[in-house]
Amino acid sequence: MTDEASVLTDTVMNATYAARLTTLNNFQATNSCIETTRLLLLTLEKLGVERSRPQAVDVRAYNALAYASMEAGLAWEDWPERAWAMGTQAPRLVQDANPNGWAGHLVVILRGPNGRHLLDASADQFNRPGKLNIPGPVGSTVPELWTPLDPVTRVLNDGETFIEYAPIIGDRGSQWREFPAWVADPSWFEEAAALIAKQIQEGWVYTRGVEVTREHA
Repeated sequence: MTDEASVLTDTVMNATYAARLTTLNNFQATNSCIETTRLLLLTLEKLGVERSRPQAVDVRAYNALAYASMEAGLAWEDWPERAWAMGTQAPRLVQDANPNGWAGHLVVILRGPNGRHLLDASADQFNRPGKLNIPGPVGSTVPELWTPLDPVTRVLNDGETFIEYAPIIGDRGSQWREFPAWVADPSWFEEAAALIAKQIQEGWVYTRGVEVTREHA
């Protein structure tokens, strides 16, 4: 995981990758943050990981040139040709991540002994080969006082990619609760979460969100 591994346990990271891989395999769609988050929350619960909840966020992803242009205060029309960015809302960005859907992104907020952590199991939906390199889940600590005006930023791939998260408040922050992905029959999610939890407890390790191995024969 592209995360702060010192504060996120192996179990949590393993579950995050597993939830994403399982969701991708079942729904065959990268634009599936609600399904992925729903599955991850159930998986964490079955693994005994407490104090996790869904959180709607706005996301901005930039390559290094775009991030520098944004920090310099340039309007996106004046960005260099190779500057590239995208997000859930795109007034200054090159591409909107969800042009035909909910203008938001769903993640998990987990409270642990070292504070609050954001788990974005479906960050790969912002991956654009050759432009933005976000191949798998992203994790970050978040402050206790976290507002839309104070996004948290993760620097990925040695400064090649930047991704920002800000909480969504108001009506848009709860619209996802009405989507079929959240209210649909829970049977598949319950069964998938139980299987993932069992496999992790038996020693399965989900790596990079695309491969599964066994630690124990």
